[in-house]
Amino acid sequence: MVVFPMVLVIFRAGGSGWEPSGDHAMEVLRMHDTGGRHTPLLGAYSRFGWNHPGPLLFWIGAPALKLAGPVGVMVSVGVINVAALVGAVWSARRLGGNAMAVAVAVGSAVLVHNHGVVKLVDIWNPWVAVLPLLCFLFTVPAAVIHRSAGLGSLAIVTGSFAAQSHLGNVPVVGAATAGGLIWLGTSLLRERRTLINQPTENVGIPASHRRVWLTGAGLIGLLLALWSGPMVDQIIHDPGNVVALARFTADNPEEPAPLKVALGAAARELGFRPAWTGAPEAAWPVNPAPIWTLALIPMALVAGTVATVRRPDLRISGGTAFDRAMLPGQAALVFTAAVFAVTRTTGGLIPYVLRWSWPVALFTTVVAAAPVTDWLTGLFQRSRGPMSPKWVTITAATLILTIATAGSSVAAVHDPVMPTPMSDPTTRDLSRSLRDVLPPGSYRVRWLDVRLFSAASIGVAVNLTRNGYDIDFPTDHGTRVGQFRARHRTDLPLLMIIGQTPRHHWEPPAGARHLVHWDHLSPADRARADQLERTLRRDTAMRPDELMVLDTPVARQNLLAAGADPATVDALHQMEADREWYEVWLLPPGSEG
Repeated sequence: MVVFPMVLVIFRAGGSGWEPSGDHAMEVLRMHDTGGRHTPLLGAYSRFGWNHPGPLLFWIGAPALKLAGPVGVMVSVGVINVAALVGAVWSARRLGGNAMAVAVAVGSAVLVHNHGVVKLVDIWNPWVAVLPLLCFLFTVPAAVIHRSAGLGSLAIVTGSFAAQSHLGNVPVVGAATAGGLIWLGTSLLRERRTLINQPTENVGIPASHRRVWLTGAGLIGLLLALWSGPMVDQIIHDPGNVVALARFTADNPEEPAPLKVALGAAARELGFRPAWTGAPEAAWPVNPAPIWTLALIPMALVAGTVATVRRPDLRISGGTAFDRAMLPGQAALVFTAAVFAVTRTTGGLIPYVLRWSWPVALFTTVVAAAPVTDWLTGLFQRSRGPMSPKWVTITAATLILTIATAGSSVAAVHDPVMPTPMSDPTTRDLSRSLRDVLPPGSYRVRWLDVRLFSAASIGVAVNLTRNGYDIDFPTDHGTRVGQFRARHRTDLPLLMIIGQTPRHHWEPPAGARHLVHWDHLSPADRARADQLERTLRRDTAMRPDELMVLDTPVARQNLLAAGADPATVDALHQMEADREWYEVWLLPPGSEG
């Protein structure tokens, strides 16, 4: 049931005809490079001057891109998320039985609904690792308890994918890995002491040392293969991205938020009624919650540990009594790392930057509630009648699961599946129009595009590159698209992509040739939209060169507060009239635009 809306979104993504714009386009471009001499060794570029740790997102997306284009990448990301969700529930079942598996399934349905099911086919690096991180957090303790090579491999793959995709995941992945290794090492030492202290005649035949070493070597080999990109980068470049990340951490020019503010944000993400359960969350910054609620999960974990020590018959995680006591400690370590990462973050207390905290909150909540679910399991075995604890709990879980899944299914059918619906269709249609009239060859590209950080123009340039054109990008984009694509070759003809607002103030130089005028509105609708826009600018005293924005509730509210007529704002919004029209001009070599 939980994966049903995800499957709906995957099918919609496959038929969307998506062409990426902005950051998504630059990620697709790095996938396009994978397998050649410019195969990326690092993750997406950050505005802080370094790259996210690794290229697994690009390497995994590359085959789908070659087979089916950008829509194939969306489908592959959706399949990854479905597999990660199934892996999380499966690992939870190995960890705590059916009760924990049901808890994870119900919690995941709520998380997916509030995260936005359409985001599960979005290739943007802050989104792609949410469910893989959840899978990783449950798989690590399950792998330790069951000594399973399959679970260990799954933990290595999901943890590496999460850590490489976005730096915000690294503290949590690191803490969970360290806790798992300490847990495993301590368990092995305890077992060794037990064997040494047993009489010789009672000691069975130990597991094959050769098999253990081969399994360990295989897991280490998998880990090294997945992290080969960052390792090669560190070897061939000076100083290398790892050093850049270390220097940024040690000497960051941006100060974290005040501790009280940051703890309030951590409480909203990880405390009582956290954001993943549907608590209201602003666009920026995170709505704070009472700081004291941050202590509830740790207190529950301590209570769970005490209960396990005092009641060794509790089966909250399978395995030995020692394993059952270690699970709350593992969750507490992950929770502490998450609080540290939120409170000391330098990327800002922005919801999308902190979305990695949602799987952490779900994982720690399920582990903290494990003694309760174990107690309920005992009651279930003795339950009779429709009002027994067994049937009340089953009814409540089914109701939550049904409501969350139904809401996600509605969103899966109606919400825009393209990540940036205001600029992705523009990129697709403008690119097709331009390719119809532009001969293949080598070109410089520049743009005057104030819409969404020039997302559409960047997407057009990437689209041309993927379709065999040799495009020279602006030099300030070299870190994002590859320095080999930002050569400032003045000997090439120059493509100028001009958005509607700056076009009113840009005159084509001598020798410029007009290639394309693209507008999603008909001439009659555009004339009406222009008249409505002039009315709005007059009523709100907006400058002629100021961008008209209507695609967010906040932007529309700001216009109304400035004196705009609500009917005029609504009419323009319904027409999507603030989607810029575009022109493309071809200038002779040597032109600067």
